[in-house]
Amino acid sequence: MVYYLAMEYVKGTPYFCQRKTKIKSYPYVEQDSHCEILLIGGGTSGAILNYYLSQEYDVMLIEQDRFGRSCTSCATALLEYQLDDFAADLTKYMSKEEILAVYQMGLDGIAKLEKLVNKLGNHCHFQRRPTLLYTDGAREKEIEKEYAFRVDNGFDCELIEEDNNPFPFFIKKGIYCQDGGAEVDPYLLTKELIEQATNQDHILENTKIVSLTK
Repeated sequence: MVYYLAMEYVKGTPYFCQRKTKIKSYPYVEQDSHCEILLIGGGTSGAILNYYLSQEYDVMLIEQDRFGRSCTSCATALLEYQLDDFAADLTKYMSKEEILAVYQMGLDGIAKLEKLVNKLGNHCHFQRRPTLLYTDGAREKEIEKEYAFRVDNGFDCELIEEDNNPFPFFIKKGIYCQDGGAEVDPYLLTKELIEQATNQDHILENTKIVSLTK
């Protein structure tokens, strides 16, 4: 049996869109079109793909609503390389090498995004942020194992305990990473990527895909 999860976004004006600087309006499809690559969905992921692929291919980016008004409007502003699961949990499904590769991809992804937004002028308020993974006691041993795993494999982090806790709230055990994350405005990031892409005449919104023909 297969279950489908349906999500409906809260109506109204999203927080990130409450600004004078909006993503500029793009036309909708009025005639038959063709391209080498069709990207459906103009959120942050679609905008990144469109920005890079349009530099080498004939790419068309299509969004059924206005750009930045769906998933992008409720996306988190925080990026971090650590996952929801600890490395010890992931060993049930992945090898140590694969886990390390995923962690490194997270760090590399943040670095690449930083380089890209700086190239575009960084109008999306991107800045590096530290990350903190902590417990008030429930997963103390697991935090210690996770810290040991990261340090033993070359990841820069610090173990926070009760006697060296610099924060105004209680921490039993925690992992602090100075360069483990970043902050960005996802709406403005999407705006930069879309508006500075090379295929401005192949970017369309308010266009719902009904059928595709090879």
